[in-house]
Amino acid sequence: MLVAGINFPGWSEVPIEAELQRRLGCPVRLMMDATAAAAGEYAAGGHEERGNLFVLTLGTGVGGAAVLGGRIYAGAPGFMRTSTSVAGIEARGFLEHAASAPALLRLANAAAGEERWPAPDDVCTAAHGGSTAALRAFASVGTEVGRAAAALAHALLLDRVIVGGGVAGATNLLLDPAAVAFYADLIPGLRDKCDLVLSRLGNSANVIGAALVAQQMVLSGAAERGIAL
Repeated sequence: MLVAGINFPGWSEVPIEAELQRRLGCPVRLMMDATAAAAGEYAAGGHEERGNLFVLTLGTGVGGAAVLGGRIYAGAPGFMRTSTSVAGIEARGFLEHAASAPALLRLANAAAGEERWPAPDDVCTAAHGGSTAALRAFASVGTEVGRAAAALAHALLLDRVIVGGGVAGATNLLLDPAAVAFYADLIPGLRDKCDLVLSRLGNSANVIGAALVAQQMVLSGAAERGIAL
């Protein structure tokens, strides 16, 4: 059941799984992209040496999911609250208002004092070119991500926080300020145990995870019916 969709205006209490299942004639499972990304990272991302993981996805919004004791737990979109200044206004809101792709664009244009860049990718290009305003925006977003990651590490006793999604494609522009805030906020007992890394699967993590979940559904269904695959 799709309770509500920010990117789907007017969609409320839509039984999307049942409707797709009826139209496609096959089992359908609906899951958040961050949950699928966590499944992908856990199963195919090369994090086997780590125990408890959390995947933060930064894109149009912010999503997240944890892998604790081998089980995946989904979070809500933009789930974490933060106190920050967005576009010059002191606001207390969700993390995605400070660390999503739209937030990066808004912060960069505000720092530049004009609508200089039309898209987040343009901010990334400008930052690589040395733009002070673009670099300030990445520093702000990265710092918020690092602080949020540290809070998650404390709450869930994590071994690793993985940052993925479109914004993470900026690599060290995002990771460097995030790591500074992350390790500064961690208590000594976690500082040597937990780390902050970029997704190893990139934007393919959610696709790989969804495929693995679908494969598991097929195999478990076949096993229940006594079919050898």
